[in-house]
Formats: sequence, C-alpha cells, structure tokens
Amino acid sequence: MSDAPLPEDERERFLSFALDPETIPDAYARLALDPEAQKQLTERRQSQPTADLELAMFLDAVGDPELLSDEQVLAYLDDTLDPVERAIIESHLAIHPESRAEIQQAQAAREMVASLPPLDFAPLPSPVLMDTSGPLVLEEEKELALANRDRLPDRVAAWIRQVLEQGIVTPIISVQQGLERMHRMFALLPSHALRSSGPVLVSPRNTAIRSRLPRLRWAELPSAQEYTAVVARQDDDTERTVVWKQNVGQATEVVLPPESILEADQCYVWQVTATVQGQPRRSEFGWFLTLSETDLQEIQTHERDFETSALARIGIYEAYGLYEEALSEAQVLAQLNPGNSLVQALLEQLPSIDISPR
Repeated sequence: MSDAPLPEDERERFLSFALDPETIPDAYARLALDPEAQKQLTERRQSQPTADLELAMFLDAVGDPELLSDEQVLAYLDDTLDPVERAIIESHLAIHPESRAEIQQAQAAREMVASLPPLDFAPLPSPVLMDTSGPLVLEEEKELALANRDRLPDRVAAWIRQVLEQGIVTPIISVQQGLERMHRMFALLPSHALRSSGPVLVSPRNTAIRSRLPRLRWAELPSAQEYTAVVARQDDDTERTVVWKQNVGQATEVVLPPESILEADQCYVWQVTATVQGQPRRSEFGWFLTLSETDLQEIQTHERDFETSALARIGIYEAYGLYEEALSEAQVLAQLNPGNSLVQALLEQLPSIDISPR
C-alpha cells in the first residue's frame, strides 16, 4: 500500500465510486492521509446523497459486509461517528438486517441495564475510601487517581466511576446481549415456575462465569433424601436444551464432568430438585453466562494491570458480568473500610442482581 495521498484524478474517481474494485482498499487506506478528500466526500454526501446500494457496494469492497465491530456499534449508539463514518454505517445497515438487529439488541440491553435502580447513598467524600492499592481520591472535574498510578486507562477509569456513582457497571455488549436474552426468558415464564419450595441455589447464581465446567452449589434442604441437578442451554426466548442432568445423592455441590463441558459465550439455566418424603421439591431457576475466549483474555490482561487494586477489579468484573467475583472484591474493601456506606451499598447490591420478574 502506498503511503502517499491520492492523486487528483484518482481522488475524483474515488469520490464517485468509480475505482476498480481491486484498488478500493488501498484508496480507502490512503484517504486517511488526505483530509481534503475526506472533506469533499462529506460535502458530496450532504449535498448530493450517494445511493445506499452504491455506497454499500463500496463498503463490501473494503471490509466485512455483514458484521459491525463492538467499537462501531458503541460509536453509533453514542453518536460519536464523524459524518463519513456515519454515512457508511447507515448505508450498511440499510441492506444488512443482521446488523440492524445487532444495533437494536445492543440498544435494548443498554436500556434494560439503565433501568436498574441506582444505589442510594450520600455524595462521595474526598478521599473516597481505602483501596488495596492505597487511598483513592475522587474530586469533581478531576481525574480519578489510584495510588502509585499516574493515569488510568479511560475504559477502566469509567468503570471505576460507575462503581462509585451507580454501584453497577454497564456491561460490555456481549454480556448485555446475554442479560437481555435471559430477561426475555424469565419474563415469559409462567408465575408458578418462579416459585420455589426446594433448595436455595448458592453458586453460580445470576452471574457470568469463567469455567466451562462449573461447580454448582446449593443450600441443604432439611429432610431431603437426595438431590438431582440439571443444566440447560438457553437456545432462544422459550426453547432450551438439557446438556447435563445427574442424581448426586445427598451432596450439596457437584462439578460438571469433562464430557459435559459447556460451550463458550452461551446462556445457561440450572435447577436442583430435592426429594422429600418421596415428593419432588424444585429450586428456583438460576442462570449464568459463559464468556468467550476473547473476553477471558481481556479480563486476564486487566487483572495483570490492576492486580493490586480491588476497586479496579470490581469495575472490571462487573463490566464482564462476573458479579460473584466482584462481590468477593467488595468484601475485601469492606474489611479495609469498616462502616463505609458506599462499600456497604455495594455488598447489598451485588448479591441482589436479578433479572427475573417478582
């Protein structure tokens, strides 16, 4: 690829979408070196709109015609695209229903998360609290600062601020979509399916998890003679597929066997049935999400960068839906900040995260 701007004749052909298909990727890359061409393309789009199909054919030549990246989806929803980028994406959306559905699902998930009630606590003092990395200082209109760190990455800083100001972090898109799917599933369940006279599920409960061979735990039910646990993959709003079921005797925990390893990036529900005097007594449904390999790698990178900060890890874990792990970190903060109302609110909020209707 050349590192020089487009010659004038090629620029005109580029702006008219008249270049040969094999030369379009190189021209598109060189556009970044040519602010004047970018300006002309924007003006032409505004004064004489290019046909959606023609622009979409151009898009097909320079990238994946069917998929938008997480960054493009977020930028579209946040309205942070420049006019050229927005024109290209809107033309892409006009002929790709899969991408329109992705935008709609992300918006619905964002609205669902935004509807969660915020934590109710007094305005934060400065310094806010003692983190495992040292004292945390948060002052209005100033950057958030952790001890021994000059500057926080914008993404992590935003997560920490959400923890402090709302108690809950807006999850990444893949987790948002999983939460939204489980919300629809629970909304469609009959009311009797939400009542329970059986064991109380302990873990994993209403959280994402890392392991694809999870340990299932529940509280002992008095007089129970035996327990049967079942795990099902949630295929869509109303359909699910049983992937594992086992009578575990009187044990109150079990690890899925290797031959029943779960799929990554999926939604699962589970339930335990106790037998009491020959009668079945079923628990409520619990749900959990398995994360993708990409998400797990990102989490590990963040953990290495913030291994000394429990507060940063709470933000990271909440962003990826790892609510049980976030709760463990909040318990560490509670030991360092006895009586702190913010930490106490976190301890109350995290175990109560639930998307099922009551």
